[in-house]
Amino acid sequence: MTSSVADGVVVVGAGVSGLRVASLLCERGVPCRLLDARAEAGGRATSVVSRRAGNAVFDLGPTWHWPESQPRMKRLVAELRLSAFPQHSLGSVLIERFRLERAQEYVVTHAPASAAWRLEGGMRSLVEALLRTLPTGTLQLEKRVLAIDCRDPRVAKIELQAGASGVAEQLACRGVVLAMPPRVAARLPLQPSLPEPLRLRFDKTPTWLGAQAKAIAVYQTPFWRQQGYSGLASSVIGPLQEIHDASPLSGVGALFGFFGLSPLARRRLKRAELRELVLAQLARLFGEAARTPLDFIYKDWAEEPYISSALDLELPNQYLSTAAPLGADERWHGRLLFAGTEQASEHAGYLEGALEAAERTAELALHCVSR
Repeated sequence: MTSSVADGVVVVGAGVSGLRVASLLCERGVPCRLLDARAEAGGRATSVVSRRAGNAVFDLGPTWHWPESQPRMKRLVAELRLSAFPQHSLGSVLIERFRLERAQEYVVTHAPASAAWRLEGGMRSLVEALLRTLPTGTLQLEKRVLAIDCRDPRVAKIELQAGASGVAEQLACRGVVLAMPPRVAARLPLQPSLPEPLRLRFDKTPTWLGAQAKAIAVYQTPFWRQQGYSGLASSVIGPLQEIHDASPLSGVGALFGFFGLSPLARRRLKRAELRELVLAQLARLFGEAARTPLDFIYKDWAEEPYISSALDLELPNQYLSTAAPLGADERWHGRLLFAGTEQASEHAGYLEGALEAAERTAELALHCVSR
């Protein structure tokens, strides 16, 4: 089955960067199709609804933005008419340095000048708002890209596998945007293939969240606030290495943390064992009330094959660094472009970086369709 996007663009990857590229192109009247191999849009900007906690929403990936230093996110939140609120930060900070000693307590009496903000309704509210900017039929889920051919100077061709049925499809378009982690993009069969220097650059670029896991414990109330704690803690003991208050604006309370355990160490433990280790740590820090949550949520990003890669598991402690953004390479006649937060020249690994890369790539794509 062969179809076309006429003089349009195919965006592969429906995370925030891919959604923003598609939104900007559709706004300019460019036919666009947005593909994702997964069953839902959002990529790493995904949230979960806790039925046990009155349908409260919690973020499994990115949680914050910083309006004072991230102008794109600030503008987009206003443009999409989303509600935001500052991250709770008042109260004591706890630091665990030694197993045989109680955590040290540091009192914070005022919020930081450049505070982190969260979206009411979680990051899913951002994803849903971006989806509403797209014409019906633009987003197509469970479409896995098998190969991309840019040898023809006039058109790019994409081979797809659709859904669980595995039905083969082909798309023809004027340009292709790969809005995905570089280490994942490097494994896609391309014609012409990635040049070796670019492949090495992609392999050296860590995937944001690619080796991480997140645990969220939900409670009837944010009881630690009444005890004078902010909910912020760091630990070299673990299993969580950093912990934050994840409570919604009202209602239930929640604490979330990122693991210090490597992906391989996490895989050696059963989910029930991980849960008990996390709750024991929270009880150690915030008291016995933390041992019995209403709900416990666990998300291991290292288990996501369209986001994490083997390299992320082997080199889990790397941090993102900025690099010169990629332009429209004539190797692919300018028809293959790259987006995603890892492609940002600043704010790489943040939603701001995803938007920066999206805006730059959308402009390149406009030139691509006019060629």
